Amino acid sequence: MDIEEPKNTYCLYCEAGQELKVSHELERMGFSTLIPYEERHLFIKGVPFVRKTRLLPRYVFFDAPSCTEPPWTTIKQLPHVCKILQYSDDIRALQKEDLAFVEWLKCYNGLLQISLVARIGTKIQVISGPLKDYEGRIVEVKKSRLCVAVNISDTGHFRKVWCPIEYVEKI
Repeated sequence: MDIEEPKNTYCLYCEAGQELKVSHELERMGFSTLIPYEERHLFIKGVPFVRKTRLLPRYVFFDAPSCTEPPWTTIKQLPHVCKILQYSDDIRALQKEDLAFVEWLKCYNGLLQISLVARIGTKIQVISGPLKDYEGRIVEVKKSRLCVAVNISDTGHFRKVWCPIEYVEKI
């Protein structure tokens, strides 16, 4: 079993749209990189499709062994790098919540996908709002995917209720 050596995670701020070029240069130098993306639902002429967009435009994260300091002078001189992010105490390695957020992104390979809860037929529980704790199935999804219609009853007067997607979770 391989034991992974401890690493620090750093963040660079780049010129707009140049994240991939900076990432490739860092990988050429031997660093592993992360450019986080998210999937977005778009509709063009009523036709739905999914597009990957940068979650944090202009930012590139990279890991380096914690036993050595990255070659900052070389990294700063890479084309399209604007600055190396650091805290007020001049520490450049990500700390606390920032590090936890990037580690969470790594768990999803840097891609935040559209929640599967927003699909017709998914069994859900309402977790917030006036219908809290109701269970049901999604019967409709608004095109914007910001609201879902939940079937909370098969026999009652109030069978279908619209609520924000943030109010439901898959069960």
